[in-house]
Amino acid sequence: MIDNLISTLSTGKPLAPLPVTDELMPSNLWGKPADARGRAGSDRASAALAPSALFETSIWRTKSPHVVHITASRNNTICTLTKSNGDTLCASSAGMCGLKKAARGTSDAGYQAVLALTEKAKQKNIEMPFGVHLRLAGFGPGREQAFRAMRAAGWRIVRISDYTSYRHAGCRPRKKRSL
Repeated sequence: MIDNLISTLSTGKPLAPLPVTDELMPSNLWGKPADARGRAGSDRASAALAPSALFETSIWRTKSPHVVHITASRNNTICTLTKSNGDTLCASSAGMCGLKKAARGTSDAGYQAVLALTEKAKQKNIEMPFGVHLRLAGFGPGREQAFRAMRAAGWRIVRISDYTSYRHAGCRPRKKRSL
């Protein structure tokens, strides 16, 4: 398409208009019937098909990557593999890997938790043709090692997001200690 546009711009000939079909009409993307001019109808039954319903019924839902949530706290690293809509497929943590007490809060614990998650995904035959969206949260010691374990497992990381919560002003601190 872009090559066609570039060649048209260089030759000076006008582009032919694209054919408009019912599938490409914006009104049909939302599930609402269109009138002869292509405007969306005002059917109340179709008003329930909002953008959230669009992702349930369209091809976009099948092309979105799976999501790996990694929560790295000071005491543990928790990893969860979900579908793009949030349905949990499998989960793992440093405690599930057999690490006890203070060992769960180490960087090696994050590495082992992600490796255990990848093994569970292989056992369940979960295929990820569109890659993985990695969501990191927390500043624990297992955070960096969990990311390295994802790379070592061979999963194709499509997107990385940081969802660490931090306070902007927060609660009022305690009064200053008087000595």
